[in-house]
Order: sequence, then C-alpha cells, then structure tokens
Amino acid sequence: MSPHVSIILVNYNSYRDTVECIESLRKVEYDNFNVIVVDNASPKEPSADDLHYIMNNSIYLKENANHGFSGGNNIGIKYAEKHFNSKYILILNNDTVVEKDFLSVLIRHAEEERGIGIVTGKINYYYKKEIINSAGGTFNCNSGMVNHLHCGEIDHDNRDYVNEITFATGCLWLVPTDLFKKIGYMDESMFLYAEDSEFCCRVMKNGYKIIYCNASKIYHKENSSTGARSFITQYYYTRNNLYVIDQYALKKPYGKTLFIVSLLIRILKRDFQSKPVIQGLKDYKKGIKGQLSM
Repeated sequence: MSPHVSIILVNYNSYRDTVECIESLRKVEYDNFNVIVVDNASPKEPSADDLHYIMNNSIYLKENANHGFSGGNNIGIKYAEKHFNSKYILILNNDTVVEKDFLSVLIRHAEEERGIGIVTGKINYYYKKEIINSAGGTFNCNSGMVNHLHCGEIDHDNRDYVNEITFATGCLWLVPTDLFKKIGYMDESMFLYAEDSEFCCRVMKNGYKIIYCNASKIYHKENSSTGARSFITQYYYTRNNLYVIDQYALKKPYGKTLFIVSLLIRILKRDFQSKPVIQGLKDYKKGIKGQLSM
C-alpha cells in the first residue's frame, strides 16, 4: 500500500485560493492522503459556498489567533501526528494548484532515496505557467543568503530526474513525519518568511538531504495572502533573513553587508519601500521576534 500523506494548507483570508488548491488535489493520481486546512483566525469571512466546500473536503481547523506560516503549519503537523499514521507530511501553500502526478513523483523519489529530510518539486508561476518560479535553490554558507534556481526562465525540461540541493522554498515540502520529532518543528519566532531557510539549514545540519524532483510540478500565485509589496512582507523578509544570517552564515559581517546592499538596491528600484525595511532593521537590532505588533 502507498504510504499515507497528510497535506497541510494554511489559510489566511484566501478562501477562494484554498478551494482551488483542494480542487486540484482531488484530481491527483495518488490516492492515500488527507487534507488539513489550518485557518489562522482570518478576519475576512468566507462565502458560504467556499466554507462548505473546504469543510466537506478537508479537516478544517479554525484557530482563534494568527500563528503565522510557521505556527499554522506546526498546528497542522501536530494534528496529523496525533490523529493519523502518516509516513509523510506535505507542506503546501494554499495559493497553488498542482499537476495530477506531482505527489506520486515526490513519493516515489522519497521512497528511493536514503536520508531524506525534504523532497520538493518544480514551482512555476500560476499566471505564467511556462515560467519557472523555483526549481530548487541554494543556500550560500558564507553569506547565509538563498537563491531560487532558474527563476524567470522558460520551462523546457520535464525530464524525471533528481538533484540534491541546499534550499527548498516552504511552498512545497514533502517531509518524513518522524523528522519533526528528531530535529524540531518550524521556528515560530520567525512567524512569516525565512522560516523555510532556517528549517532547511537545520535539516542539513542534522545530516539529512534536500532533494529536488524535476518531474513534480505545481503552480504558485505567490504572496496572495500578504501581497508582494505589502509592509508585512518586506518587514519580515528584512528582519528574519538577518536572523538566519546570524545563526547559519559562516561569514556573518559579509552576509549582513551583502544583504543590506541588496535591500538598498531593491529600494532604489522601487521594488521595496524604505519604511518596512528600516522597521525590520530596527527590530532585528532590538532582538524582536514573533508577530509584528501593528
């Protein structure tokens, strides 16, 4: 029998995205899984139809507080550990849709490889499905910064092969369930952003591998809950990446300088705004973690 998988979707205000994601999951070829939706105290009320669909096609956990991406996923993981005998946990962004074979490819390679920590696949843009968002990634041990491989390139390669990588975005992770008890859960002090970098570093530090499967494909809307240019996106990106550099970079002053220069370039290009970046820098210097008090 195929190993059981618990799929965790964290929802915050984006019920329509969650419905579309579940609809695509219901079409997958793999048949031994359940879906757990963790709602992070969304202030926006869902439509009656959306809520009915989610509750009838998943286990719906409505939280009374916003626990962030890391905390929301941890709630789902711990629920799965308590109620299901799942060999794997699949962390999946709720603003994605999946190809019908994406999970079977991930499972096949996870079962074939030894020492697995995370298995991920190819993530293309939802609105430009032929363009790659991330085909695995790298963590620079000197600077503590990450890079998404082949981002922005046209997807010409659908061959079935695997690569060992050093970073996988938390948009798509297949993780052996027992790994969380061995190395810990996602870092809730991050709340949002860079928790995937930190967890990947912990996976490798404990001797486990991160594997990229080229034939497993999903499509990502990206930042649908928070907005790519929102204050909180830029704030957490700034603050939390500095904590990752502090914890894992071999050359911390070099990493911090490089990261701050990259922020200044983004501000000059008007991709980022100065206010959330400055707030993130200030709070990092103060050692502030967890959810931002607005």
